[in-house]
Parts: sequence; structure tokens; C-alpha cells
Amino acid sequence: MSVGFLFVGRLGEYIAKLQQVTEEDVNESLLQIIRDHEEVITNMNTDQLWEGERPDGSMLPDYSPTSVQVFGKPEGPIRLFDQGDFYRGIFLDADQFPVMFEGRDEKTEMLKSDYGAILGINEENLRELNQSYLKDEILSYFARILSPL
Repeated sequence: MSVGFLFVGRLGEYIAKLQQVTEEDVNESLLQIIRDHEEVITNMNTDQLWEGERPDGSMLPDYSPTSVQVFGKPEGPIRLFDQGDFYRGIFLDADQFPVMFEGRDEKTEMLKSDYGAILGINEENLRELNQSYLKDEILSYFARILSPL
């Protein structure tokens, strides 16, 4: 038996195995991987907000002098943090693609209206998420689909 024949035979097995997997199966597995990392992902969002950064990399406006002098806010960009309810309320709606950041806190819609896009992660955090958390699990998922061949 030639090596070429073995390769073609093996390739046919891979193709047959992949044809058994539905788009729904793949989507649900990928969404579960994302849900498994929800805390990491939402912490990336709140860490950005703590620095006054929006998901697009732009900065929130600075606190006013009154906010700094009278209310004790730090100088620099607004952090959208008072008692932490808004930060704690951030979650992922990962039931289907696209995955969306949402907020449970009653102030969420008002803050989005006042400050624009504030829920989500920037490109740097997205790269870190993919490289440090998702990549290996996604590769393992597809490896499991193709094994044991």
C-alpha cells in the first residue's frame, strides 16, 4: 500500500467526520468556551473602564473640577465607578453570535446614552483573550472532533 493511498484514505475519514458536525454544534461549543471565560472577559471591560477607556480605545471625558474637589473623584478620565453596581452588573449575552456585552444595573442605559459605547473590550484585550484563553480551547475542540483517527 502506498503512502499516497493512506493519505487520501485518511483525508476521506477527516472529511466524513467533519460532515457529521453541524454548524449549530460548532456554534454552541464555541459559545460555551466563551461563557466559560465570562469573568475574564467582563473583567477586561471593567479594567478598561477603570482607566477611563472605551472599547474603541478612546478615552472618556475627564472628571470636572467640581467632581474632583467636592466629590473626591480622581483627576483624569471618568471611571463610571461609584459603588461598583454598574461594574458588577456587566455580563455577556453569549446565547448566540454575535456575543454582546450587557448590563444588569439600572444605570446602564443612561451611562451608554451619556458616554456612548462603554461595554466591550479593546483590540489589545481581544488579542490577549484570543491568545491566552480561547485559542487553545478552540484548537482542542476541533482536535476532539477529528479524533480518534
